[in-house]
Amino acid sequence: MNEDSDWNDVPRGIDLLIQQAAVDQDFKNLLLERRAEAAEAIGIALNPAEKAMLGSVPAQQLETLITQIKAKKGEIVQHKLMRVRAPRGIQPDRP
Repeated sequence: MNEDSDWNDVPRGIDLLIQQAAVDQDFKNLLLERRAEAAEAIGIALNPAEKAMLGSVPAQQLETLITQIKAKKGEIVQHKLMRVRAPRGIQPDRP
C-alpha cells in the first residue's frame, strides 16, 4: 500500500463538521443540538466509528474544539495577510 492510499482511508467526517461549525454559527448550533442530522445536512456520511465518537463527546468539549479551530483559522488568515504585504522601504511608482 502506498502512502497516498493510506491517507485516503482516514475518516475525515468529524474534522469537516468541526471546520464547518467554526465558520457557520447556524451549523454550529445544529451540530451541538443534533449531531447526526448536522452531518446529513451538509452531505457528510459518517462511518460507524465516527458516529460513535461524535455521539460520545460532551457538548462543552465539542464547543471547545470548534472555538479552537475558529481561533486557529483566524491566525492562519492573519498570517497569510502578513505575507502578502510589501516589505518596508518599497514604495509604489508615482506618475
